[in-house]
Amino acid sequence: MINFLQILVLIFIVIVNILLLTSFYSFIRTKVPYVPSSKKIIKNLFQNYQFTPNKNFIDLGAGDGKVLFEAEKNGLIAQGYEITILPYLFYLILKFFHHSKIQIKYQNFLQANLKNADYIYCYLLPELLQSAWEKTSKESKKGTIFISNTFKLKDIKPFKVIPTESPKNKIYLYKI
Repeated sequence: MINFLQILVLIFIVIVNILLLTSFYSFIRTKVPYVPSSKKIIKNLFQNYQFTPNKNFIDLGAGDGKVLFEAEKNGLIAQGYEITILPYLFYLILKFFHHSKIQIKYQNFLQANLKNADYIYCYLLPELLQSAWEKTSKESKKGTIFISNTFKLKDIKPFKVIPTESPKNKIYLYKI
């Protein structure tokens, strides 16, 4: 006979498998793995660039929202987009514990409206980074700052490069 604990374990295993399968499906669909920005790089960005408070900060591929929580701490209006279910669920849990006002939409950022962005942050592989830049440059207002963690844009010179502890990882800032 199956007891209550065995049923709970079975339900837990089914839920975990569903989450893993949806994350795998998101990876197959987008070709983008979930790789979070390191806390050190996030802190480095906010220590080495003077953000204007009360401006709109958007994270494309926001994951669990770590960058957005830091943006909010620095007085920015923070929102993001994420299409992988597992990090999105982590964000919902973290938001509850942080009592935060940040918003992450479960949506592909390529379909999002970015016209009100003052700052756009992304940690994307080069091919998708280029697509994000093209979308941003078409939709965003002049003066929007486009921030890329680790990867440079092709043929576009950043106005500022923030070094990190690793010589391979830099933060690149571009102006629209």
